Amino acid sequence: MYEVAQRTLLCYLKSTRYNLVLVDLDTHPLVQKRCQKHQVIYYKKHCAATLFLPKTDWLLVLDADTGEVDCCLLFV
Repeated sequence: MYEVAQRTLLCYLKSTRYNLVLVDLDTHPLVQKRCQKHQVIYYKKHCAATLFLPKTDWLLVLDADTGEVDCCLLFV
């Protein structure tokens, strides 16, 4: 369903040194264990982000409801 968006993201990532981690909130074992009390997807998403944040310097959460724009490129 989101194949084009995912391919675009993967293409972009090839030009960077970023790591991509795809987390399925319904099947990831750690998320299931630590975030099960959150039934609302938005809270579960933030709970899951807190589990991965200690493993990195920064974290960006993308999903079907979010988009990211480089504001510097808007005025070029």
